Amino acid sequence: MRCLALSLGFVVLGVGFPLLAAECPPADVILSNGHILTMDGERRVASALAIRDARIEAIGTDQEVAACEGASTRKVDLKGQTVLPGFIDVHTQPYCGPRASSAAKSTRATP
Repeated sequence: MRCLALSLGFVVLGVGFPLLAAECPPADVILSNGHILTMDGERRVASALAIRDARIEAIGTDQEVAACEGASTRKVDLKGQTVLPGFIDVHTQPYCGPRASSAAKSTRATP
């Protein structure tokens, strides 16, 4: 199964389901018809989510999240793909980048 990984600046998925769709303001983007892994304590899987101002506003069934659709909402049909919370590698070593680049230059063959 192909996965669609979303990195959304502010991910609420691990905390639980955000607002109920009935309370949802018009979304910028709605993702639907997918498998959205919430990573919450109950390991719930939703089929749709609404995003507004780079924040997840609602998550639930396609029908529930459809209540967040506005006139300018962009709709994305996931066609059964999986959405994962954004992963952030907290074990990066930025100082290795320049060193690795210098090492690569020094090992090049000279003509």
